[in-house]
Amino acid sequence: MTALALALALSGDDAGDVDLLGPLVATGLVDQVPSHSTVHRRRKELADHDDEAAGAGTTAVLAGMKTARTADWTACGARNPAAAASTDAPLVLDLDATEILAHSDKEKAAPTWKKHYGFHPLCAIIDHGDGLTGEPAAVLLRPDNVGSNTADDHKDVLDQALAAIPNRVDGQEWGKRLLIRTDSAGGSQAFLRHLNQQGLAYSVGLPVTWQIGDIASTLGEGIKQGIIRAGGTVSDTTDAYVADITSRMRSWAGEPLGINLDKYPTDMRIIIRSPDDGLEGTRRPEWGDFPLGSRQCLYL
Repeated sequence: MTALALALALSGDDAGDVDLLGPLVATGLVDQVPSHSTVHRRRKELADHDDEAAGAGTTAVLAGMKTARTADWTACGARNPAAAASTDAPLVLDLDATEILAHSDKEKAAPTWKKHYGFHPLCAIIDHGDGLTGEPAAVLLRPDNVGSNTADDHKDVLDQALAAIPNRVDGQEWGKRLLIRTDSAGGSQAFLRHLNQQGLAYSVGLPVTWQIGDIASTLGEGIKQGIIRAGGTVSDTTDAYVADITSRMRSWAGEPLGINLDKYPTDMRIIIRSPDDGLEGTRRPEWGDFPLGSRQCLYL
């Protein structure tokens, strides 16, 4: 399974891609390349053992991925993420779900309200930054009709990803040097508590309600900051901005926000982002010039 994990690290996407390891035999990183039948047979053995031994097979696979990834990252020298990541420039782990269609009756495939049929896996992908590729850390296979904001699934895929990521070179915990990033599907109280308990940094989306729109419509220019665009330029706040609205939300005296902040981590900051993506948002007269809908994002 170490060979399969190495193949995945080398951008492989199925068991047959163990052939990518051929050039590595000469380097000593692998002794030999297993046959496709050996890989499939071993995977089935682990799957059967996983069912019988409460996840022991999954644990073994994650351990193999961690071993392979540790060797791979160590070969990066000074650019080893396990050494280079810091609280100012953390390693980013993205959690997001995607839809995969099945054209025949596959194991765990199911229909969805979108009238599709297939899977809705939740993925944990390491983002190595500009100019570099993403690196799959864990994938939780789920039927297509599963809910998007299932806290248990987010906790499971995060824990699997953490088990497959190398230890810090300095022997310390990752802590705030690992940033977990996900959309509002990960904005549940249970998942945020899980992140907080592990001491990880996080940037998590939160749905925007009309009450939050009311708060944002009263923001003065002093609280707004321009958005740093992909090219490095900073936007004018009249076009796009970010603003910390934590204190305003906690002191809100109007209609209920629809979010009980007392059940969220006390040190959590709430940032609103109004991008200039050119999309027409949903408007209500009491919001003035502040359009809700696809244009506004709220992050924790």
